Amino acid sequence: MTHSIIHRIFHQYRVLATVLLTTVYMGSTVEAAEFVQVIHGPEAAPLEKLAASELADTLGRVFDDVDVRSGSVIARRAGTILFVGNPDTNPGIARNNFKWPKVTDQGIVIVSNDEQKLHAVGGRSPAATLWAVYELGHQLGIRYLLRGDVDPLHKRSFDLSDIEFTIEPQVRQRGWETIGAGAHSFESWGLSDHQRLIGQLAKMRFNHLILKIEPWHPFLQHNFEGVTKTTGTFWYGRKYALTGDIVGKKAFGGAKFFSHPTFAETNSPADRIAAQQHFLASLIDSARSYGMTVSVQLRRSRFAPEFAKALKGSSSKPRLLSISPTVFREVATSWFGTYPGLDQVSWLKSWSANRRYGIVACVQREAAETSIPVLDRDRTVANNKIQIPAPTKDSRLSLAIHSPTLDMLPQTHSQEVQRTLQDAVNTGWTSVSVGPSTVNEFSQDIHYVSRAMWDLSVEPAASHKDLWATTTGNESASDRLWLGRQHLEQASALILANDPDLVNLGPGMLIKRHYIAEPIPAWWQEATDAYTQYMIELYRAQGAVDGGAKPILFYYAKRGEFVLEYLGAVKSVREAALAEKAGDTEKAIEHLEAALESTYNCINTLSDVARNQGDRGLIAVLNADAYRPLVAELERLLEEEN
Repeated sequence: MTHSIIHRIFHQYRVLATVLLTTVYMGSTVEAAEFVQVIHGPEAAPLEKLAASELADTLGRVFDDVDVRSGSVIARRAGTILFVGNPDTNPGIARNNFKWPKVTDQGIVIVSNDEQKLHAVGGRSPAATLWAVYELGHQLGIRYLLRGDVDPLHKRSFDLSDIEFTIEPQVRQRGWETIGAGAHSFESWGLSDHQRLIGQLAKMRFNHLILKIEPWHPFLQHNFEGVTKTTGTFWYGRKYALTGDIVGKKAFGGAKFFSHPTFAETNSPADRIAAQQHFLASLIDSARSYGMTVSVQLRRSRFAPEFAKALKGSSSKPRLLSISPTVFREVATSWFGTYPGLDQVSWLKSWSANRRYGIVACVQREAAETSIPVLDRDRTVANNKIQIPAPTKDSRLSLAIHSPTLDMLPQTHSQEVQRTLQDAVNTGWTSVSVGPSTVNEFSQDIHYVSRAMWDLSVEPAASHKDLWATTTGNESASDRLWLGRQHLEQASALILANDPDLVNLGPGMLIKRHYIAEPIPAWWQEATDAYTQYMIELYRAQGAVDGGAKPILFYYAKRGEFVLEYLGAVKSVREAALAEKAGDTEKAIEHLEAALESTYNCINTLSDVARNQGDRGLIAVLNADAYRPLVAELERLLEEEN
């Protein structure tokens, strides 16, 4: 057979194979791909258009065989159509005679006509329509967390059958508290970080943003009784140098000072004021773009030091002063005047005896000039044995999901949170807020709260499984993580019951607080063992999973290591104090060297996984308030020995 004949035969076979493969490929594409149209109303509100865009994105992330188009006009009838909105905002919903239920402005709805491959996703208000889309995403396997979304491990074939719901929230105002105080907290976050967080909160169906403002914050310039506010700083006015013997410097990218990312480049006072007010106004605008209302929350017993002389009976470091309605009116009016997007100004009135919750008085914009809540009653509102009081007009319950004195530690109090939330709803509270200082481990607690505020029957254990069994695709890993959470809850309870200031951040947190020649409490070891088991279960689970959950679990596990190193440092400092009291300076030095090594390791461990400004702020604080004072104390003992 000649070469030309062979070539011709080969060419014929190649063409035939190409045709066959192309036919198979095209055939599978045509047969498998579901043409899906997401249709919003022609005059849809911005939130409904956002809902349509988010729905189209959701379908593409969940299903592997869809061709999704989004718009206001049906391109062609074949395929599946999802109408977004309600019968008043989307003619497609009204025209196709869906059995649309009666709902409030917060009710969310999905109704279907499977025979005609039609679905309607929405609510009575644009915000509710957006929440309906996110609820559908949840039911399709996407998990929304404070740190970001976790998609299903594997995409699946398109199927929306049997997905119908009508849901009303049990808490109508679901608030999130942010900014706060401390370099380790949201106070250090830049604008873009906050905006991403607000987007995640919308997915978790929060609808109220509370900006917790301290008197030293720079966001408001105002006058009172002839005194002008000049204070404008962060972190109680403290500065954190990142030079010299700084541990964990790789987390800062070569910066010489820890600074707020939004204001690091401002120079003149006028530029700083403009940047600071732009920052807060942008946060307010971002929240409102997701349909949220916004309030500023102040502390009635704190004020900028320059106002001390204008407030009778006050001091430059107030703690118990009860600010009068007159002062409140002045301050509230200034806030509303500076930030037109604000809906409320609120004042923290009191905490319960066990700090499970706080009561917040709220003033609406339209009532600021006339109606001022009672602010001068400074009494404890409840204790462990007394039911939560009934809500009063213009009040909000702040649900404590964490202990502020344990901010640097992984912690959880899920059982207490569940009981308090149930008590609040059963007592008639419809406005509830939460606000941990950081996202860290609290992301999973917030997942529970965000679900329970819509359905009070949700249990923490069920919420945990809903999160981790879904994201990991591994029920065994989810079970291990739940076991770890029980150890974490045990450790949290032990510390709170015995020494809630054990790891309280601030100057002297290690040497001043723990260089005490007293016996080491037996419960320390019990708490350390619980944290150890928590960390072990995290590593075991993390090693067995893939996908988006894996880096999250690794971060938690490293945070578990970080805590164990710090608790080791605390123990070594106490042992050093005991040795020095006994006159054994050499032994005291050995213990301080061990404490220094543990502190070094704990900071480095955190720097390995630092992912936000709160993490970096904590590293800066630990260097300033734990590591450097420890070095100074060691040098003191070495000099004494010589």
